[in-house]
Amino acid sequence: MNNWWQAYYFQDNWKITPQLALNLGLRYEYFSPAVQRGKATNFDLNGAVPGFVPSRQTFHGFPDIPDTSDRPASLVYGDRNNFGPRFGFAYTPLRIPDFVVRGGYGIYYTPEITNSWTTLTLNPPIVKTFDFSGTFDQPIQVDSAFAVTGRAGVGLFGSGALDPNLRDSYTQQWNLMVQKKLPQNLYMDLGYVGSKGTNLTLAVDGNRPIQVVTPGPDVAPLANRRPFQGFSGISAAKSIGNSIFHSLQLKVERRMSQGLSLLSAYTWSKSLSNADISTVGGGFNLNGIQDYFDLRGSRSPSIFDIRHRLVVAAVYDVPLFNRARSRAVRILLGGWRFGASVTEQTGFGAALAGVGDTTGTGVSSRPNVVSGQKAELGRGERSRDRWFNTAAFAQTPLGVFGNAARQSIHLPGLNQVDFAATKNFRFHEAHNLQFRAEFFNFFNHTNLGTPGLDLRQPNSFGRITTSSQGAGVANDARIIQFALKYQF
Repeated sequence: MNNWWQAYYFQDNWKITPQLALNLGLRYEYFSPAVQRGKATNFDLNGAVPGFVPSRQTFHGFPDIPDTSDRPASLVYGDRNNFGPRFGFAYTPLRIPDFVVRGGYGIYYTPEITNSWTTLTLNPPIVKTFDFSGTFDQPIQVDSAFAVTGRAGVGLFGSGALDPNLRDSYTQQWNLMVQKKLPQNLYMDLGYVGSKGTNLTLAVDGNRPIQVVTPGPDVAPLANRRPFQGFSGISAAKSIGNSIFHSLQLKVERRMSQGLSLLSAYTWSKSLSNADISTVGGGFNLNGIQDYFDLRGSRSPSIFDIRHRLVVAAVYDVPLFNRARSRAVRILLGGWRFGASVTEQTGFGAALAGVGDTTGTGVSSRPNVVSGQKAELGRGERSRDRWFNTAAFAQTPLGVFGNAARQSIHLPGLNQVDFAATKNFRFHEAHNLQFRAEFFNFFNHTNLGTPGLDLRQPNSFGRITTSSQGAGVANDARIIQFALKYQF
């Protein structure tokens, strides 16, 4: 599989006055769609719901199937209008000493991940799957199952499509900051930072039955109601997602003076989106698009929506014995440095588990929201046995999609103190032996894990019985590590 990127840019700085400087630029990027050196097959999305439902299968690189003549070799058209302007300024008022106002705006493009393109190499007829069935009294014998032919399936883990008109995702980023030097060698940055994501990639089942029904014995089987017959679910990747992020950010820094440096940063923010791709929680706390006829209904807090985050870090060079007359005392007792960091943050957004297919579309519905109930509890109301208001959610009735938010709650936050001690044994100007002792989660504080998220499990719904929030979230018990390093 091959593709290539190219980028061109222009950027310059202008000193308009002694107090005002501008930075202007423009960047153009082109990410060519990947072309498979071999077989690839995609789907056009011009079916019963244009843009979502497949209308035909397209091919490239098959020895026995002609290439689709009206599609490029990549089976996806390139996006050739990726122009990204950049603007920044810095202004120093004459009458305010040690004070600077800075701001900027830019557009930044991102190519589609390679995994999306490899999906086109896993569709039938490239990959064939077979289903084998057994019963409790005649189970499948693994050692002999492949000696017989199973029931033919379609694709590997289903089939996948890339919208032939897929656009490159981009973000608009902007900020406005003030910087001021304060007494006691302190420096403060305060400002607003925001961003907006457009053309974000999200996936929907392009081959779900279009008509919502009330599941029951009189309803035709799911396979018979799919619009593109001969295939089961087809995961269609489309660039129709969006996001918005707003934040107030404060940083206070004390640069190294008398052996002590301090750095503290606080962020108050909110992130909303209708499409998330995140490793937070190993992806298990994510929820995708429920109904592509109601994209607005999927707009909710992002999974990485952290409303408050505070980090304070300090480093102190202990002056004791560094200037002792005895060289042995200086080597053995001097040269100590201590460092510590404190992290306090609120929790990530999280989705509740689906309550099953209530619409006969093969898509699991979200729960329903109970009128007059608020999902998230106040700080004083939360506990391990009731992290959120479980009475705010109910089983979704048949024949409709659930109306709960895509990410309905927030998980427990993080409270952690890390500590490090470093000792330098400087035997000679060019030789130093460094010992380090590092303590992560120094006080062995228990950070709570993910509560039960499945409405259909009332005994665990809303209860926290673990300290784990899954992959990508550090909720470890105390970790101690030692290191010895020789420098010469």
